[in-house]
Amino acid sequence: MNNHGALEQAIRLTDEILVLLEEQDLSRLDALEVERQSFMGQAFSQPAEQIDRIKSMYLLSLNQEVVEKLIVLKLSIRQKQQVASNASKATRAYRNHQ
Repeated sequence: MNNHGALEQAIRLTDEILVLLEEQDLSRLDALEVERQSFMGQAFSQPAEQIDRIKSMYLLSLNQEVVEKLIVLKLSIRQKQQVASNASKATRAYRNHQ
């Protein structure tokens, strides 16, 4: 596969990752990321003059979106963990007072 095809595949996989992150469906995330990294390696293995500049910039913007969504997801998970921890502490305190 040439670097243009690999770049298109990396973009397609990045779009899929964004959908999964939006849906908070992490079941296939790791497998897609491994596949995406492989295509990105192929896409950027050519000299810079041979890489599609527009698609590269588009992929860069998609990557930034992925990072932002991962940060939001991480914060959401931390918040849920904190709520669960507080609920657990409250339950233990309630049981100790009975």
